[in-house]
Amino acid sequence: MSAKRILSTRDYSLFERSQDNRPVDLSQHRTLRTSMETYGFLPEYPIVVTRGRSGKYVVKEGQHRLALAEELGLPVYYTEATTDYDVGFIAGTGKAWKIADHAHTFAAKGNKEYQRGLEFISEHNLPVSTGFAILAGTSNWSNMKDQFYSGGFIIRDDKWAKQIVALYVPLAGMAPCIKNKTRLLEACMMVCRVPGFDPERLLKAANRCRDSWVPYSNKKSYLTMLETIYNFGSGKGKKVALKVMAENAMASRNPKNRGKAA
Repeated sequence: MSAKRILSTRDYSLFERSQDNRPVDLSQHRTLRTSMETYGFLPEYPIVVTRGRSGKYVVKEGQHRLALAEELGLPVYYTEATTDYDVGFIAGTGKAWKIADHAHTFAAKGNKEYQRGLEFISEHNLPVSTGFAILAGTSNWSNMKDQFYSGGFIIRDDKWAKQIVALYVPLAGMAPCIKNKTRLLEACMMVCRVPGFDPERLLKAANRCRDSWVPYSNKKSYLTMLETIYNFGSGKGKKVALKVMAENAMASRNPKNRGKAA
């Protein structure tokens, strides 16, 4: 079997980015930059390309090396792939793909569900996995990650997601003492599933008793705190068992529990 040809060029316009790959971010590849500044573009590690419909070479693997080579004025070594493969699963860059990388890849291909998801996450400054999960109608990333990675993500509960951020964002702003707000966000997801829950009541009460905010390490403690704030200034007959109601509401949505009830 003949050895694969390794070609070289300084004509960077011969190449174009693959829509199957993550966006180029040179700020995350400082070590690679240092290596190429020191050793140049090593022919032992060529970029892998395929011939695109436009006639240009589509970069399957090595897009950051290509970008740095152009920036540093180095020759580019490349070889054409003879096998079709998913670079997201076998890329040997040493830097694992993040959830956001997959989302941006599907969005770049024109998938509007992923585009809307990224816009929602950016607008409200949410963790990527959490943002996509609540848009999919679940509070647990593991419930929908397979669908997400396969490109089948669908926004199923836009109303619930918007209710959550309308509650969480102002609450988080009232609590500078809480550095890691993930568990608070999870508690907000749960109370927003309670039938008859009034987010305005909670926000008004929270604004009146900001001294009640305390950082916790679990969502159950935050649920207890939200219940205390929700009932602030209410008479005995108006107090709501918000924590228990939230836990019951979430439990009733669990497919395993629905099966037991049936």
